[in-house]
Amino acid sequence: MQLGVEFADLTAVSIPVELASYVPKNIVKKFCVVPVKLVKDTLYLAMSDPLDFIAQAEVKVASRKRVIPMIATRRTTEHDISLLYGSEGTAGVIEEMKREAGSSTPDIVPVQVSQEAMDSGDSAPTIRFVSSLIERAYSERASDIHLEPQDGEMVVRMRIDGLLRRVLTVPSELQSTVISRLKIMGGMNIAEYIAASLTLRGWSSRRSVWS
Repeated sequence: MQLGVEFADLTAVSIPVELASYVPKNIVKKFCVVPVKLVKDTLYLAMSDPLDFIAQAEVKVASRKRVIPMIATRRTTEHDISLLYGSEGTAGVIEEMKREAGSSTPDIVPVQVSQEAMDSGDSAPTIRFVSSLIERAYSERASDIHLEPQDGEMVVRMRIDGLLRRVLTVPSELQSTVISRLKIMGGMNIAEYIAASLTLRGWSSRRSVWS
């Protein structure tokens, strides 16, 4: 803790993608700040300069939340701004996927339904989500993507510069369609249920499959 301000180790935390909706991109870039977590009406804000009260005031107005500053290095803050605000579109697609699936959709989608959903065109939310995931991995120079089903959610991690980083989560009710889409792209049998986790590596833009 420095100057009475808690240190935020951004390399060890996962920032929920929905936090991007609380603070506009122009503000985080202008002041080099990034929202880290939301606890009730309190927004924790990682800042390279935690004594920048103008930045805190602007974030407070924009988010309509009480702001608690945290200190972080400029490099990690800028990196997480890129990660978080590169996921804004992803968060929107996940909401579309939820609406499309409906609240009664079972966790394990029948093979026939999954295949039809995957063949519905490039505009389908699941296809757009997977495409954005791969594009993000490419832009971040990630060597592989890990999809890890857990209780209530599927955690997506990417190995960047040798470190496995948690980048976002997918609700458990959507994990089957996401995995099915990736298996179809890789020429795998979508009838085989993956109970543990799925690791994707060796992306080739020319072949458009994972190897």
